[in-house]
Amino acid sequence: MTIYEDHGAIGELVTIKLTAWIFRQGYAVDWDDRTAKIFARRVMLDPTLDVQAIVNSLLDVGYLDRSTYERTGKLTSRGIQ
Repeated sequence: MTIYEDHGAIGELVTIKLTAWIFRQGYAVDWDDRTAKIFARRVMLDPTLDVQAIVNSLLDVGYLDRSTYERTGKLTSRGIQ
C-alpha cells in the first residue's frame, strides 16, 4: 500500500507539502482538525479535501510517528527529527 495507491497524486502532493511545513515549524507540528484546515488553505488545496485521511495513511505506513501523534497530538517522524 502506498499513498499514491490510496489517494492518488494529491496524496503525494500533501505528503511533500506537509513534510516541508513540518520542517518550517521546526521538527514537529501540533495537529488537529483546525490545523488540517489551515494547512489545506495555506498550501492552496481544496479546504474540503480530507487531509486527515491522508495523514492517517501516513501514520499507517510509518511515514509519520503514530506513537508521538497519539501521545502529544504532534506530527513528526524519526527522519524529520
